[in-house]
Amino acid sequence: MTDESACTLDRVTAVLALPHQIDWGDFPTWISAVSSAVALAAAITAAVVARRLFLLESRRDQATSDERRAREDEARQGQASQVSAWWAWDEEFATFGNQRDAIGWRFYIRNTSDLPVYQVSVTLLRPNTQSDYAEEGSGTIAVIPPGETAASQPGLPWLEELDEDEHATLLPAIKFRDAAGRWWQRDATGVLAPASA
Repeated sequence: MTDESACTLDRVTAVLALPHQIDWGDFPTWISAVSSAVALAAAITAAVVARRLFLLESRRDQATSDERRAREDEARQGQASQVSAWWAWDEEFATFGNQRDAIGWRFYIRNTSDLPVYQVSVTLLRPNTQSDYAEEGSGTIAVIPPGETAASQPGLPWLEELDEDEHATLLPAIKFRDAAGRWWQRDATGVLAPASA
């Protein structure tokens, strides 16, 4: 054999012997390493799944809370939602028969609930613009029994100066206390909202 072939054979033997010369550890160490990697992957997967479930349950809890709050608001507004007001001409109170004079115009406040409402204040509003109203006068009714309609004439001298069409544009807004002692207001557009005393 030539030196060159002997050198090549030594190299091939060294390469083939190389895997046997490296300390690969023992078999249980490899099993332990693979198990650790699988456990890490499982832990990451569990964390991702747990986060998704947490977010899902959080959204469900929020929806349930919102529904409960809406039911509570509805129950709280139960009596107040049955109180309404309007401004209308009543032939019975007119002084000139069928002519729509100022004396025939009245506030009407209807309580269709099963309990009385108290300290009802009515404010007559005249539209300034499409979304704004000017307060023109008010009146107060101490109590409106259940199922009753109260009528009140505001006694405002300027009402006599308005023609029928102008009277028809006036709107009432009311503020009252329900039987539970909560204050409410219904604006000129009919929207009901909690009010301060």
